Amino acid sequence: MLSPAQSDLFNHEISSETRPALSSVLFPHLSVDVKESSPDYINRVLLVDDEPSLLEISSLFIEKKGNISVVSSECAEDALDILSSESFDAIVSDYDMPCINGFEFLSVLRKMGNNIPFILFTGRGREEVVIEALNRGASYYIRKGGTPTVQFTELAHIIQQAALKRRYEDRIRESEKLIYSIFHHLPDAAYAFDTNGRVLAWNHEMEGLTGIAADKAIGKKNPAHLIPFYASSDVVVGDILIQPGISYPDCWTILKEREGMVVAEVTCERQTMPVTFRVTSTHVYDPDGKIIGAIESVRDVTLEKKMHQDLEEVNLYHRILIESHIDPLVTLSPDLTICDVNAATENLFGYSRVDLLGTDIARWFLEPEKIRNVCTDMMSKTGYVTGHPFTITCRDREQEIFLYATSYRDPEGRVMKVFAEFHESVPSVLNS
Repeated sequence: MLSPAQSDLFNHEISSETRPALSSVLFPHLSVDVKESSPDYINRVLLVDDEPSLLEISSLFIEKKGNISVVSSECAEDALDILSSESFDAIVSDYDMPCINGFEFLSVLRKMGNNIPFILFTGRGREEVVIEALNRGASYYIRKGGTPTVQFTELAHIIQQAALKRRYEDRIRESEKLIYSIFHHLPDAAYAFDTNGRVLAWNHEMEGLTGIAADKAIGKKNPAHLIPFYASSDVVVGDILIQPGISYPDCWTILKEREGMVVAEVTCERQTMPVTFRVTSTHVYDPDGKIIGAIESVRDVTLEKKMHQDLEEVNLYHRILIESHIDPLVTLSPDLTICDVNAATENLFGYSRVDLLGTDIARWFLEPEKIRNVCTDMMSKTGYVTGHPFTITCRDREQEIFLYATSYRDPEGRVMKVFAEFHESVPSVLNS
């Protein structure tokens, strides 16, 4: 007896739809484009039958149905020779043939690794023939007989559907290879799990991070038990997406959370120092848009955070030095816009930092063109100014000052900033 699956295969048309591949689940926006589904695509078919007259008639009928080009062969041996140098979209073969029958022909192809759609077109209709054809890897079975127009219309349709299904599956495999390569060569550790907490995917960087091979991780439940920095927890960052409202450890810092995505930093203690990982988790959808899990990428940001902290400390130190300086200090851009001032500058001018920043330095000088010319010469020639006298306009008075300034240049020699210092009076030693 034919099983339900066998009956379904041989009694129904072949559909071009297949079960969604893992790549379409993890990356649903990547589609498989089967251009050969176009009505202009010509399917090449190898027709094998030891009866020349039937071979000729079959070829004419099949090609007449459109979009099919037939190459004929009267025996399986010749067909194998043709297949060694030409490619086809499907094979239609008789069963009863001398030397090599249809089953043996099919077995040879499958042993060679050739998975081309194989349609058995024969006068034999016994159930055991159907079962054996299926077991040997046939794609479809059609019994000869009946009205030629109806029979060959059905055969042409089956050829087109079987060929299209094969091309679709080939593209799916190509897509999976591409996705596999992308996923496993991501610079960050990454893995995916379903809504039941079962691991779906585990890339190479994840293997390095955890010391657990992908084949040992995939299929396991509760990924928190597999990942070192989740060791003290039964949840992972992605569970925030899968189970809204779930409690998570105090050592997690949520940096960003929006629909379908959460970014968190997870800190764990190591022997020498705390280690921080930044985890980005997003929903995984099936092709119908249903949430079926989450994917997480993991990056060790310990060094990055340490460098950021060190930089903040250096900046704070520099800020303290500037603010504690007793003389007014001003930082200018190359176009002489005020970029920074210290508290002494605010006291001198009688205006707040907010009032001074972003203004043209010349605005505060009684002779604006003079300060412009001095600074322009300084930037283009000497690179510094020492004790140049000016009068500035303060809130409640005009004040004589002496300008000391220098320009800072990048490695290519371009002026990046001008650092200026105002002295309200020249030391007595300079007046003697």
